[in-house]
Amino acid sequence: MHVERWTGGTAQGYGTCMYKPTLLIPLMFILVDGVRCKDDEPTGAQFGEACKDEPPPCADDLQCDNGYCAQVCADNSDCEPIAGFRHECHNTGACWITCDEKTLECPQSLGVPLTCVLGWCANAS
Repeated sequence: MHVERWTGGTAQGYGTCMYKPTLLIPLMFILVDGVRCKDDEPTGAQFGEACKDEPPPCADDLQCDNGYCAQVCADNSDCEPIAGFRHECHNTGACWITCDEKTLECPQSLGVPLTCVLGWCANAS
């Protein structure tokens, strides 16, 4: 289809599909946003969860110690309080939970069952 233009020459006409809105641009934004969100998701197990065999075993600022992901620490103030139990910075650079001195029990409020081993709480499984 040729259309006369004001220049006096012929120019190819534009098809009606050229004016239809396209979904390509919004689709690109959705794809880019989806990739960005996946990068923000934590990798590895979270605090108190059992360590996984595949790397990384624990999320950032955590390390696998005593069979669960423990907080990395330099001193006791880095260790999140756990009601009824001492949570101390051990020489491994991770926060360890001490067993109850009288009952030898461990907290069961984390993502993994714990048992007392030599005065410290460790993954029971």
